[in-house]
Amino acid sequence: MWSYQTDGWARRFFDNWKESLKWQRLEPYEKFAGMIERRLDGIAAYCMHENKVSLGFVEGLNNKVRVIQKKIQLPLQK
Repeated sequence: MWSYQTDGWARRFFDNWKESLKWQRLEPYEKFAGMIERRLDGIAAYCMHENKVSLGFVEGLNNKVRVIQKKIQLPLQK
């Protein structure tokens, strides 16, 4: 689902996958499908090419946030 380039194809894939779960009656998968369905708008939006962000950028940003958090917490611990 994550590799589709348009939100329509991603939604179609999810709908087909969810439909195939009906006959299996597996509760954990049904719960997972419900969680994905609640967040489907954001997931489908990610599929559009202009919304993709490189993981390197995200990891670098997360690292900077952690450094700032550590700097803020250090004076409070003294």
